[in-house]
Amino acid sequence: MSVKTKPRPNAQECRVPLKPGISPGKASWKKVIDLALYVVACALTGTGLLLAYRLPHGGGHTGRILFLGYGRHAWGEIHTWLAYVAISLAVVHLLLNWQWLVKVAASKKVWRLAAGVLTGLLIVGAFFLLPIEESTHRQQEALGQHQRQADEAAFDPLRSDKTNQY
Repeated sequence: MSVKTKPRPNAQECRVPLKPGISPGKASWKKVIDLALYVVACALTGTGLLLAYRLPHGGGHTGRILFLGYGRHAWGEIHTWLAYVAISLAVVHLLLNWQWLVKVAASKKVWRLAAGVLTGLLIVGAFFLLPIEESTHRQQEALGQHQRQADEAAFDPLRSDKTNQY
């Protein structure tokens, strides 16, 4: 018994049709931006965890601790620049997907989209607009001394707040 095989489709038939309204160039850019955003987000997470858990805070250590030849300060700068790149890529990603935002996320109601964008801008803007404080060296010393005393009291089993009566 002979088995009939279906002829192999040519390259033209194998192409996946693009969504209407998306040019081939735009679809390619979306993939590149999404991949770059993922890679930068992974690097940002890695540097954040490195700074939080592996490289010690403060300058009280006798030797300089390095990771891949860079100290804590350099990794902090790398982390900051990765964040700038991630923000830029996220903005480009949102611009490339603006039609989806208007159509799906905003349910075709522009005021919902405007409220979401405004809320995001207010959150980001709060970090630039709210006042900052400058503490003096004495305030920092006092805070540190109180913290040390509290730590000593919490971890010293021989120390008690009551005076010894013999």
